[in-house]
Amino acid sequence: MKKILFLFITCILLVSCGNPEVVVEQEDSLDSLIPVVDYEDVNIESLGNRYDGVIVDVQGTIMSGEHQGKQFMRQDIVYSVDKKSFRNYFLAELRPAFDWIVDNTPEDAIFLNWWDYGHMIRGYTGREVVVYSPSEDLLWSLASGQWDVSGSGDFSSDELISDVLFGLLFDAGRTAVVMNKYYADYVFVVDVDLNVFGDIIVYKLGLYSDLSDEDRFAKIQDSVIAKMLEESSINGFELVYTDNFAKIYKKN
Repeated sequence: MKKILFLFITCILLVSCGNPEVVVEQEDSLDSLIPVVDYEDVNIESLGNRYDGVIVDVQGTIMSGEHQGKQFMRQDIVYSVDKKSFRNYFLAELRPAFDWIVDNTPEDAIFLNWWDYGHMIRGYTGREVVVYSPSEDLLWSLASGQWDVSGSGDFSSDELISDVLFGLLFDAGRTAVVMNKYYADYVFVVDVDLNVFGDIIVYKLGLYSDLSDEDRFAKIQDSVIAKMLEESSINGFELVYTDNFAKIYKKN
């Protein structure tokens, strides 16, 4: 678990991106991207949901690399489902959206989202998600190249990841098909998703490789996730929550 958490810290300190995904070539040195850190849990906030979710404040110091000696603070989400414990990073800017979910959706609601936010939705709200972990193949397109199965859960299947990608990257009709397949009720998207998916489309999936940069950008901007981030009216869906970071659509 430490390695993926350490990567997230690095991303915040070095890039200030608020998002753990950075696309790299597989042959790049992964060890050089993961600093050695020393940290401890300094505060625990109970969320009182069916998964016994808690937010943990973590304080630490980077012990190696260019930023050796720099101190950091972060938050983790910790919870358990069917006697299995999970721990992953938590993004505080998404908390208002999660509070809305707690107050305005049924406990058995299921969310379609990119896997980055799966643990946060499950642990904070007690709701289920279509996906909360990457596929093993997709992981190699990300800067971590690491995934702690014991702390963050088994890899998702390639089929599941493909379904989620195509459900968010194309038209609303495809989104509805994917949501019906996995019994999902809501779509949860975050402002940085479009950049992440754009990288995945080009570097991992190789889609639109025959198009110019301008035409490829136009294709991505025409995707359902782009329309949701623009708060567009989408046939078959209702915008039920919006803030500066996240949007939530309900399938009608």
